[in-house]
Amino acid sequence: DKLRSTLADVYSALSAGHNLTTTLNDWIDISIPSSVLSQEHLAVMAQQAILPYETFLPFDENPVSRLRLLPPGATDSLQTLLREANPFRSFQELQIDLDIPLATLLRAAAHLTRWNLGRVIGRVSRHSLYVIHPEADLSVASPFRTRFEQFASQLSSTWTFHTILFIFSRPLPLE
Repeated sequence: DKLRSTLADVYSALSAGHNLTTTLNDWIDISIPSSVLSQEHLAVMAQQAILPYETFLPFDENPVSRLRLLPPGATDSLQTLLREANPFRSFQELQIDLDIPLATLLRAAAHLTRWNLGRVIGRVSRHSLYVIHPEADLSVASPFRTRFEQFASQLSSTWTFHTILFIFSRPLPLE
């Protein structure tokens, strides 16, 4: 009877959008601020839904240096996702390969995205199509060109920024 009463209070508080602080079964403390329940918050959460066929793309390419960016006490699932993230494997595939529940992977990806350690993207496949943003600055003095040339100099590549743009300006499969 006490449990039913507590759950009725929880429902009333959630429905009215009030702060909620209660103890369930005399041992589980529950505290939910009303801001979590606001319509704006729920709308943002709906827009940021992470889907199983998407994947996580870390901003740092080096798996070892990625892990140093995590806060102390990061969970194993956060560390594993950050170490094993691959733009060619979806969260569903990672779930099977890493033996981590899908819900845990999606939560970890949301945390890592919020901490600005990467972003959720559509899985890259041989059928993926990419285009250059129509407003991108492609001039000779472009900061994109400068950054690309710095990157390409490390690879000792003979490709130029404009060669790459030309190659990827045509819709061709990456086979």
